[in-house]
Amino acid sequence: MTKKKNKGGRPEIVFTKEQTAKVEELSAYLNCEQIADYFGISHITFQEVRSRQEEISFAYKRGKAKGIQEAVGLLWAKMKEGNTNAITFYLEHMMVKKVRISFEDNSPTGVFNSGLKALVEGEIDLTQMEQLANCALIKMKIENSMSVEEKSLYEHKEREVPWDRTKPYPIGVENWSNRKKNLKN
Repeated sequence: MTKKKNKGGRPEIVFTKEQTAKVEELSAYLNCEQIADYFGISHITFQEVRSRQEEISFAYKRGKAKGIQEAVGLLWAKMKEGNTNAITFYLEHMMVKKVRISFEDNSPTGVFNSGLKALVEGEIDLTQMEQLANCALIKMKIENSMSVEEKSLYEHKEREVPWDRTKPYPIGVENWSNRKKNLKN
């Protein structure tokens, strides 16, 4: 065994088992910089500890995964309740990559068929198709469980659903001039 020469400076920080457990707990809702602040060390020092101590890196990743699992579970419950804002958020933020798909129509069948077409053409992958199919099924369940009055209100609010946003809505010249006039007033 060779003797290491003391190069001076501060000693390396080594996290204990209790601190490792705290990293896992905090990483569910804090980022690396915030966790470093919690322990009173710099962000760079925390990154160095993560690279030296594998268990800290695993604890951080495990905590992040648990936090995401809990958040997505709550989001999924809201989607099943028919919350269109939750569906919109899910489609806009949870897809692995952003994809613009033109839908045949706003019906669940149209969304599903357009998703299949995009899958066949290689525009989306199987996971994204599964997400679109789940959203189409949720939309179908919502539509089938509504009264006539609720359906008319839902159809009016339906413009907020993300698949409507992928269709281009041309603005007429007259409408644009009117908007400019209204802004000046």
